[in-house]
Amino acid sequence: MFWMLEKQPKENIAYCDADSGHDITYAALRALSDPLVAGLKSAGKKLAFVIADNSFSSVLVYLSMLRSGQAVCMLDAKMDRSLLKNLVTRYSPEIIWDSQGSPEKYVSTGSVETYAGEQFLIQDATAAPVHQDLGLLLSTSGSTGSPKLVRLSYDNLHSNTQSIVEYLALQATDRGITTLPLSYSFGLSLIHTHLLAAASMVTTRESIISRSFWDTVKAKGCTSISGVPWTYETLLKLRFGSMDLPALKTLTQAGGALSARLQAQFHQIARDKSLEFFIMYGQTEATARIAYVPEAQLADKIGSIGVSIPGGKLTLTDVNPDTGHGELRYQGENVMMGYASSREDLSKEDELRGILYTGDIARQDNDGFFYIVGRKKRFIKIFGLRVNLDELQETLSSRLDSGIVCVGRDDLLLILVESNSRETADEAKKLVIDLYAFHHSAVRADTIDSIPRNAAGKIQYADLTARFLQ
Repeated sequence: MFWMLEKQPKENIAYCDADSGHDITYAALRALSDPLVAGLKSAGKKLAFVIADNSFSSVLVYLSMLRSGQAVCMLDAKMDRSLLKNLVTRYSPEIIWDSQGSPEKYVSTGSVETYAGEQFLIQDATAAPVHQDLGLLLSTSGSTGSPKLVRLSYDNLHSNTQSIVEYLALQATDRGITTLPLSYSFGLSLIHTHLLAAASMVTTRESIISRSFWDTVKAKGCTSISGVPWTYETLLKLRFGSMDLPALKTLTQAGGALSARLQAQFHQIARDKSLEFFIMYGQTEATARIAYVPEAQLADKIGSIGVSIPGGKLTLTDVNPDTGHGELRYQGENVMMGYASSREDLSKEDELRGILYTGDIARQDNDGFFYIVGRKKRFIKIFGLRVNLDELQETLSSRLDSGIVCVGRDDLLLILVESNSRETADEAKKLVIDLYAFHHSAVRADTIDSIPRNAAGKIQYADLTARFLQ
């Protein structure tokens, strides 16, 4: 297990703190974690909320939670406070830690305990019990505050981490860097894989557009950079191909579909710079990764999500005989135990038994590579974070007391307000940005005279998409 720090070489660098510039060995990381583990372990199996940013403290507390046997829910420190409080009310965590301090602001009961300098809000265990196998809870929808969480077991975490380390061939000499949130399965998996490989990781709160980010990449000798589609669009604007980064060896991309144009461009850039470039596909429901494109075959498979990760199996179900398209089905030990919508769900057994119907419609070529051609469900990915359009639509409609429809693609959320008032549309956009911390460039709001519906009263989403987004 990647969190068993005692099994890693003591002298290897585990973590590079971009804030302080300090390098932390595995021995030092364990020494810092042990007192936290001792304090957290004393109360037995509990639910812990970790409200994290990209700081070393967040990483340390997260690992200590796993080492102490707690079920930990990772949440984004940028999430709107009212949404966080709603999750606290719904799930009744016995332990709360906040990277911003003052964890007591979320509840009126309990007491603040300090372990090794970190403050934890501790409440008495009055809620439903937590399943012994439950290790991690993650949202599939980033900072939108959705009460629907993915239940991941310790075995899910270990299995997926092993698979990723294998296909990326991670070594102890590797050093990754990420700006991705620790509340996001992709960002968290980067920590997991580097720990399992006895390698080192750098997290930073700096954006890739800042000079200090690239100063850190160079100063720390980072060997890999990982990102979502927005990351690669930005790297192209930054003229990444002309950067001098002698230690860099690998680029990885997940968190939504990267356009075929950008795939081809970065494949060429990678070849010119003697780098490996991996396109990956995953879902939080499968811990992180489901498929990848082997680097040696990328040139011939632009647009593909690739083949199954080691230990997994991809198939198509309900295949249309005319098109060959079917729903993508994945089987593997990294498939979640199931969803949770309330505290009571945390005691449930494994409901999926290793089988996940992804909701993506795909085809398979003669070489066994898969290509996504559509979706069964209404969701998009904004900067790699999945947004359930129906949930968002309901939230906005109730808050603004207006007829609202949400549609979009994997780089743009479009809010359509049934009104002649431009002010209402602007208010809807501001509400989304304020609540969910989306960048303004990823949200657009327009007015519409009337929402198109069919004879049964169902909204015609396809017509709206064709009219406003194509």
